Amino acid sequence: LQKRRREKERIAQSIRENRAVELARKAEGVWHEAQAVLERLEATCGLDQVISVHLNDSVGDLGSRKDRHAHIGHGTCGIPCFEAVLGVSSWQEIPMVLETEKEGEVDGRSWDVINLEMLGSLSPRA
Repeated sequence: LQKRRREKERIAQSIRENRAVELARKAEGVWHEAQAVLERLEATCGLDQVISVHLNDSVGDLGSRKDRHAHIGHGTCGIPCFEAVLGVSSWQEIPMVLETEKEGEVDGRSWDVINLEMLGSLSPRA
């Protein structure tokens, strides 16, 4: 019985480790996609020409043509995308507009506060 438990725990641990590796690979892929978008923007008009940015995560995948917003870190863009965007040095002083749902709270805290805290934690200025 103890041997069976150890085997089940070993399998569960292996599944957790594989999931962690899978998530890390996905995050790396998202970061590279964000970098590619920023590189296209730089090549098209120059990142220094951007005068404001609106921020929201997305319910739909990149290229889905669906403009459905999610809270920061709760959508398909994910944290790596925001790290890339917030890391653009020429954007450090431009206005950024939070474009997420305003209704609802979590533990008495508004989603705006939660989203802004998340973005602040990802900013290289933090």
